[in-house]
Amino acid sequence: MIPQRSQAWKDQRVGLFTASTFGDCMGKGKVKGRDFTIPGYTLIQDKVAERLTGEQKEITGKALEWGTAYEDEAIALYEKVTGEKVTEAPFIPLENYEDDAGGSPDGFIGEMGIVEIKCPWNSANHIESLETGEIPAKMERKYFTQMQFNMMATKTEYCDFVSYDPRIKDEDLKIVIKRIPADPEYQAEIMTKLDLALLHLKGRLAAIELRIKSNGGK
Repeated sequence: MIPQRSQAWKDQRVGLFTASTFGDCMGKGKVKGRDFTIPGYTLIQDKVAERLTGEQKEITGKALEWGTAYEDEAIALYEKVTGEKVTEAPFIPLENYEDDAGGSPDGFIGEMGIVEIKCPWNSANHIESLETGEIPAKMERKYFTQMQFNMMATKTEYCDFVSYDPRIKDEDLKIVIKRIPADPEYQAEIMTKLDLALLHLKGRLAAIELRIKSNGGK
């Protein structure tokens, strides 16, 4: 199995739509006559660039570094609280879209479940989950899409959303766990948007190829 975040894992994802970012294509309030919001079109453009360069756009920053640094700690506490055993997951291509899409859940649990770990840089997001028992409102579309996309790729039935903040003093309040069941209706919406995003992606690539040919390869 290729470990997550390794170079080989990154190479697997180049040019593909993945669970972690596809929420950008699920935005509402699109401009009349357009299929996506600006973040959706930006994601498609990024994938065009990745396919032409063979290189993936690097996402960096303190929030990402923080989440990565505390993920193992979060998993350990999750296992202690739930009694579940988290098994590492590789990148998993989406069936029938193996060359175009896939996802990497943070791990497998039980026979039909996966887990998604979030260690928010901003403690306010974790506190909102503590208060509501839900995904933070401003992250809901991104995280819900990620989990539903990963459930499709892994053919699982539920995903445990986990928010973990090591800065919280009370041990019992460091972690919030919310079980999210597979949502066939929303998954169908994802597939509709995925087909549309691929149509845009491949149309742009074809247009670029045609222009090069018409210019004699120049």
